[in-house]
Amino acid sequence: MLIVRWRTATLFFLGAPGICFATPTGDFISRWRSATHAIEVKGASATPEDAARSPEISALFGEFAEAAQAYRTQIIDARAKKLTPRSCPPKGVDLTIDSMISDIDQLPPDLKQRPFKESFAAVMDRRYPCHPGRPQ
Repeated sequence: MLIVRWRTATLFFLGAPGICFATPTGDFISRWRSATHAIEVKGASATPEDAARSPEISALFGEFAEAAQAYRTQIIDARAKKLTPRSCPPKGVDLTIDSMISDIDQLPPDLKQRPFKESFAAVMDRRYPCHPGRPQ
């Protein structure tokens, strides 16, 4: 299994290129699995640099970063308006695409057919609900 980790803070400040269409969640997942499988086939000789050089993995990281940034913006906007945000993730939460996909696989089928940004948001909402006493 190829594990590629990006800290949330990194995702939020990269300024990933904008995606001009909404990628369906199923397409994102199949593209990610295909791209990482191609690198896993190399076995022990595969390196993180191999992943970084892959145009498909780079594009997927960009889409993941865009979903994370859009979600973060929603939370910041709610807080600025003194509203309860849709979720309360801890600062510096560590997200990986593999763990996000694993959680998306647990979503109801209708959520899996929506754009990736919506599935990303649904997972974050479930992972980090706001509770009394949890910083908002």
